[in-house]
Amino acid sequence: MNGIRCARLGGCIMQSMQRHTNFIPMVMQRRTEWQYSSREGIPREIITMLTQNYDLSKRGIMEYMDKSRWRAVKEDHKFVSERYRVLGPDLAAAHFLVKRGAKVKFHGRNTWFKKDKEGNMYLPSQYVPGMHLEAVDASGMQWSYVAFENMIDLEHLRYLKFSKCRNFDNWSLARLYQFQDTLEFLDISDCWEVTENGLACLYGLKKLTGLNLSGLSLVQNMGLMVLLLEEGLPECTIFGVNEEQLKPPSEDSIGHLSQRMDAIIESQNLPTEGSSESPCEIVHLHKSQS
Repeated sequence: MNGIRCARLGGCIMQSMQRHTNFIPMVMQRRTEWQYSSREGIPREIITMLTQNYDLSKRGIMEYMDKSRWRAVKEDHKFVSERYRVLGPDLAAAHFLVKRGAKVKFHGRNTWFKKDKEGNMYLPSQYVPGMHLEAVDASGMQWSYVAFENMIDLEHLRYLKFSKCRNFDNWSLARLYQFQDTLEFLDISDCWEVTENGLACLYGLKKLTGLNLSGLSLVQNMGLMVLLLEEGLPECTIFGVNEEQLKPPSEDSIGHLSQRMDAIIESQNLPTEGSSESPCEIVHLHKSQS
């Protein structure tokens, strides 16, 4: 009887959390009802859950809820092969993005497709030859690096805007390499989790002509990062950086960042120090002039 009470208590707790939050825990996804069976006994996941040492403070509960939401977001962003097979790469990506709050535009069309108040997307429900995704505005969208699995084989994508995207971070920047042959404009303004380590991933986007870096509060030595990016991407114009951020950094910060950038670029198999295309040369030039 104690086992039955524990199972029912666990079910009541999780149902209460489900009513007051916008996510469904993974355990609930696998088994919506926890019923005692004399043959199966109490499900193992329930026993594991009830015997864990939980932090029931306000902070602990909030952290648990945040982690559960993040798991649910990544689960929702997983690649769906059936959608890709039926719609093709461009329309499949458009359906995925618009359904989650983004706007998309196709090559040769002036209309931006977005979801209306009733949830209608007005996108074709089957493959249409010649519909190539050209621009994506995902501003304010709940993002995860897993979402890029749904944006493969986009051969005409030129514009990406991730302004104020929640959870858009360095891992997401590292996935932009898949658009290195087409991407011309990138907006990552107010993506508060981006650091200079993530910005180093942009060196592979050789066709980039516009880059918005405003509101990146975690990026240290923004002025030096701008110089490095302008050296590595000579055709790119960088927006959103004020004069205060462009002040020359100290010699210690230059040396420290130089070492970090060398390591990042080497790990990405990008040009290294000594080659004519090395973006790190400007770091050593400033260091020698200091």
